[in-house]
Amino acid sequence: MSILIFEISLFSNNLTNDVAQNFIKTLYENGDIRQFILREEFDLSNRLGIEYVDVQNKFMIGYGIDRNFITESVFNEVISSYKIENIAHDFSILKINIPSKNYKTEYFFINENLVSRPYFYLKKENWDTLNSDYILFFSKDSARLSDYSVKKLNRFIDAMITLLKISKEQSVNLKKNKLVYILCENQEEIKRISGFDTRGIFFLGQNYLVSTYNYHVHEISHFLINYKLNKLPLFTLPVLQEGFAVAYGGRGGKQPSVLYNIGRFLLESDLIKINDILTKSGFEQFDASLSYPVSGLYVKYLVDNFGIEKFLEIYKDNSTTDLLITQLKLNITETDLYEFNKYLNTKISNKIKPVNTKGEVNYYFSAKDTIFISNKPSLTCYSSDIFNEIFKYTEYANYKYGIIPSENGVSVYNFFTNELIAFFNSSFIHKNDISSEINAKYFSIEKDVFEDDINTMHHSIFNK
Repeated sequence: MSILIFEISLFSNNLTNDVAQNFIKTLYENGDIRQFILREEFDLSNRLGIEYVDVQNKFMIGYGIDRNFITESVFNEVISSYKIENIAHDFSILKINIPSKNYKTEYFFINENLVSRPYFYLKKENWDTLNSDYILFFSKDSARLSDYSVKKLNRFIDAMITLLKISKEQSVNLKKNKLVYILCENQEEIKRISGFDTRGIFFLGQNYLVSTYNYHVHEISHFLINYKLNKLPLFTLPVLQEGFAVAYGGRGGKQPSVLYNIGRFLLESDLIKINDILTKSGFEQFDASLSYPVSGLYVKYLVDNFGIEKFLEIYKDNSTTDLLITQLKLNITETDLYEFNKYLNTKISNKIKPVNTKGEVNYYFSAKDTIFISNKPSLTCYSSDIFNEIFKYTEYANYKYGIIPSENGVSVYNFFTNELIAFFNSSFIHKNDISSEINAKYFSIEKDVFEDDINTMHHSIFNK
């Protein structure tokens, strides 16, 4: 099977009322939905072999109607109020509205066959495709998808295959059948394609990543641990599930090392404790800006200290059904807490330091203005989202890095991946750090923040 071309039937029909009502009845009865699914996409959804325990219709993950309010009266309400919108020849949207439950949803059909929302728009519109080692990309704007980010994404998957000890057979299968990566231009487009107001989301039923980021390894990390385990329950304690994706994929345009330091600061400031987020309800009571960095830091500690095999055991032991996940709690002993705190103090440090910090000499800077660093030759026809966001009225000139001093600290960006790769702020000081100030903008940055020897690159100064 090839996924390079999405095929549809030669027979053309819009959705009929008979098919729509039969589909709604099957949803109500929790029946086998496979009879409605477009065969080509059904095959796509199973191409990588991931199974979720106790999930009858994997294709419908995230699409099904909440079973808690499916009653006969609700069914009759749906049957009497549904609408079919034919938006093009062969392309129909079934709109379901349940006013008594304040609930609305949509289902997408091509030639009377059910398809996922992303597939629907990929077929209806003209999206460019780019094939790579492990990923098939879809994008409307090639300027946002650089050769650099494509190669870096594939290198990330290679590294995670090694970390997770994914088998050779699985690696070959992933290269053959591909992860689908749909790169959206902006928030409006991703909401239309995915149905969610988000920067990125992974469709478990079809193994599609839909994102506005050209380097979204947080969601790829979620996918790869599922791919490694192959058959697993759908729900995992979020301290482990989100923690793993943060520990190796970062989050929200921030590299893992940046989030480690934020997590350490949050813990040392008692704004959150690891014991607070060991259950699903505990995790969810905190804003993601607090719970995610701390969970990522704890997962990094677990893998570094106990190895990936032991972590995967813990992960599987804390995965279950949607009903039972609320009863689980990650077990942490006093010894675990002691070792974790020791790990924080010995293994986690900021990549940017005041110049008087003792230790290995790295790159030293004396700068009050932004420093742009670029390669020669540069990428062609590439536009950096994060550069355009920060420097709205400045033309992007293929800069790879930006070092941006401010009144309270320094930020370092990789414009090619739109990531914050190092960060120092005097408000985020660890209790054991030597100084809380970057005096007169003298500071050092560890060399491993950069992929290149920046001494050999072109530097330019920018003053806002």
